[in-house]
Amino acid sequence: MDSVFEKFAEAFPLASDEDERWSTEGRLISELARTSGEGKGRVLDLACGSGFHARHLAAEGLEVTAVDISAGAIEVARLLPGGDRVRWVVGDILEPVAKGYDLALVLGNTLSLFDDEGDVKRAIAAAAGALVDQGVLAIHIIDFAYLRQRPVEIVRGRKIAGDEVTFRKTIEPDEAGALITVTVTTAAASGPATESGTQRLSEWGSVFLIAAAKESGLVLRRELGGLDGPPISPGLTRDVVLVFEKADR
Repeated sequence: MDSVFEKFAEAFPLASDEDERWSTEGRLISELARTSGEGKGRVLDLACGSGFHARHLAAEGLEVTAVDISAGAIEVARLLPGGDRVRWVVGDILEPVAKGYDLALVLGNTLSLFDDEGDVKRAIAAAAGALVDQGVLAIHIIDFAYLRQRPVEIVRGRKIAGDEVTFRKTIEPDEAGALITVTVTTAAASGPATESGTQRLSEWGSVFLIAAAKESGLVLRRELGGLDGPPISPGLTRDVVLVFEKADR
């Protein structure tokens, strides 16, 4: 899947303060990792991007495999703090993965990058196939009702390889879903250079995702309004987190 995430792999870690983000998201993800499936803490982070969740879970001593189709993203993630503790794999979220995981993660609006419902179902089926019985799949998607009221803009900067780099990401809703625009400006000694790219997000609602998961033998256990665990309130909570459990076969 070609995307802005491939083009700007080196700059995407700028998108958030990892310590601050983990302080809100970490409790839920860590709980799922330690209590799901056979309780062995084997985690599969699919479409991992910069490997934020994978690296933090591995730092807590869990066994983590992180998969992304972008070789560039994997190379960047491998070198970030905690990257040496993760097993990194360049691979497609649509392709089956060997079974044996207690928890699979599909976070960061990954499924919205697909515009075909068949691909979304394939991705869910592949994740479900990687789980042991009673293993858990956690899916995160943006709440488009919330987004339509509050478009996203993130601007952050820091030095990379001696150059001041500014990362700007916007998510603007439209009639077809939303459009991500990423702009990276590098203030090098030779002068500033700016690159931009766009990526469309498709709106896949909870009803569709729950039905697709059921087709793959998954049962909905929790529906939350974000990775920090609030109750879902459509249009008021920014995200939707669906937590599924694999039924015994």
